[in-house]
Amino acid sequence: YSLSKCSMCEVLLAQSHPSVGKVDAFNSHAQVEPIEHTVTAMMLAEIQAGRTKHFFLDFPCLRQAQSDFKLSKVDETIQIAGSVVMTIMPIEKPQVLTRIFCIFELGC
Repeated sequence: YSLSKCSMCEVLLAQSHPSVGKVDAFNSHAQVEPIEHTVTAMMLAEIQAGRTKHFFLDFPCLRQAQSDFKLSKVDETIQIAGSVVMTIMPIEKPQVLTRIFCIFELGC
């Protein structure tokens, strides 16, 4: 069994890593934002929920350097997750609100 064409999350799942589970939040973020903003939004969502969440985050969940991105699958994943966490930073001019794809994710 080769993991060379798997996403990082698929590799962790194959190893029964406890941080991988059923998605219950979809993280919508702009690729240009600092990773610290993305992680902060995820942490704040967990604090607000009072529990650990399993996020869909594109870079560890998608298979990199492959055609693994389909709009219908994004919509399906958001429906399964049941919620979208959006990084609204900086508050004065959030990057996500300038990205058409982030608006698509919000509309799902």
